[in-house]
Amino acid sequence: KGCNSNCSTCYGPLSDNCLSCHLPKVLLNDICVDSCPSNYFVVHQTNSCQGFFLLKINIPKIRTTNKSNQKNRM
Repeated sequence: KGCNSNCSTCYGPLSDNCLSCHLPKVLLNDICVDSCPSNYFVVHQTNSCQGFFLLKINIPKIRTTNKSNQKNRM
């Protein structure tokens, strides 16, 4: 079974079954789109859109005591 014309490789015949896209299109949630939406960026190695909110950023946790909560408990 062939891929949808938008897909370069796929796991099914539908337009949302893409695994990769023909350039210059990029892959977003199994669909080939012209460009990534806002809050996304292109990962050139995979030619796909990655959401900024999916990035795992290691931020050191700063331990602070919340004094306002202690006052409210009195």
